[in-house]
Amino acid sequence: MIDGRKAVFAAVFVAGLLGTQRAGAEDPALLEGGAVTPTPAVGGEIDGVLAATDVERAVARIVVTPDKTTAHVSVAPLLTLGDYVPVLSETRVGVGADSTGGSNLGLSIGYNEPRTRLDGYAKDPKFCESTGPLPAPDPDLLNDVKGKNQAICATAQAVCGPGGGVACRATTEICREEIPGVPPNILLTRLLQKASAIGEPAPFSAAAPVPPSPPAAPAGAPDAAYAAALSRYLTQLTEYQQKLAAHEAEVWAHQQRRIDFSTLQRHLASGLLLNEKVTVQGNSALNQRETDRLGERQTCRMERAYSMASTVVLSGSVGFFPLFFGPDIAPEEGDPLRDGSPNVVKRLDLSLGYRFHFQRTIAAQLHGGYRAERADSVGDSELLPRAVLGAGLGVFVPFAGAKSAASGFQPGVGLGLSGTVWFCGADGGCLTPVGSPDPAYGDNKGQLPLSRRAEVTGFVEWRIEEALQFRGGVSWRTDTVKGHIERTDPALRNATLTRLSPIVAVGSSFWGI
Repeated sequence: MIDGRKAVFAAVFVAGLLGTQRAGAEDPALLEGGAVTPTPAVGGEIDGVLAATDVERAVARIVVTPDKTTAHVSVAPLLTLGDYVPVLSETRVGVGADSTGGSNLGLSIGYNEPRTRLDGYAKDPKFCESTGPLPAPDPDLLNDVKGKNQAICATAQAVCGPGGGVACRATTEICREEIPGVPPNILLTRLLQKASAIGEPAPFSAAAPVPPSPPAAPAGAPDAAYAAALSRYLTQLTEYQQKLAAHEAEVWAHQQRRIDFSTLQRHLASGLLLNEKVTVQGNSALNQRETDRLGERQTCRMERAYSMASTVVLSGSVGFFPLFFGPDIAPEEGDPLRDGSPNVVKRLDLSLGYRFHFQRTIAAQLHGGYRAERADSVGDSELLPRAVLGAGLGVFVPFAGAKSAASGFQPGVGLGLSGTVWFCGADGGCLTPVGSPDPAYGDNKGQLPLSRRAEVTGFVEWRIEEALQFRGGVSWRTDTVKGHIERTDPALRNATLTRLSPIVAVGSSFWGI
């Protein structure tokens, strides 16, 4: 028989799963506002759909234990929709499934003091603002710039000569500015602007001096007039030689200025390349400084937000057996028929979790609640009440030299120890799988009536990437049996069973303890 509650459950489960997948596919917002800010918190409850302190918008994890493999996905859809509203924005829904065919749905709401603080910090851009010094230029590159400045000044002076035009005077003025407080790269930029306006020397146009002509010799003996003419000629010849030497010096100087002008052009061309290199390196250094500044600011904010701060979460969930539909059937030959489509609800949970951050890397957690759970899905199985209590402590150790990203994430290792105990409220105990490798313990499903179960787990968590975490741990579990275990010593009652088992988990993030 298929009753209405099973059909409703199937529809709700499919709708919830599809809705969770859509929400989880979106990239969480990071950085400002504190709406979704990953932090290197340690821990993360792995027994249930909702961890008591899941804080990212979308969280997914897979947990492997000797009993089963469980997958969880939870989403806080209001975290990135509009302004952050304490409590309301922390509303979270979750869905999970395990290798036994079970599934569950959960809902939680809470108050997150660190996130509330971060939201307030985001409204003050100057809060935790980092104002470190600007990055220093590369010393070798700075020496290259100084040398280029000197070369440009020297060749510009040679091209311009004394006096010169406006560009020459402007260049000469800049060359005198190599004083403390004016960076060489600034001088280079100014020199490139002014020296490029120095014009090429015009072709040399002055005519060469004309040599004097000697006096004509007289036909007879030289007379006084000839002697005077010859004296004037010698004087003119001396003057000519002086003018010719001066003319040749001017020609050489002009040619040298043209050579210096070509050299200046080469210096300007290489100066442009050097200036571009300085600009690229400077921009890269400034960009890195800005990235570091944002990271430093976010680190400061995260440390302030998670210093002596609390998180409180109220959550509830419903666990389900696998859906099965079949005809009515008798347990034994001659027994009356019973519903072949068994119970759907396996477990009901209501819990209150509290986490306290002493600082960003040290947190403690308490949680308690009520659980009602069926041992199996047959029609006469009852939901038996249990009281649940738990506590834990976690410490995060960053990798040596690891810097915080602007989002707040910092790679490192989380170390934690957590403990949980539940007490059965049923008179006959709560049938629970004890996980013994000997099938003689318990019924055909390996279940025994327990009055109490206590479990302590120690774990190490590797936070390598922001969206991928690994955890390995060991669980020490003790079960207190209610009454006598069949086929054991008749005098033995309320025996204690102990089991040691590994836990391995991988997820997008772990939170809590």
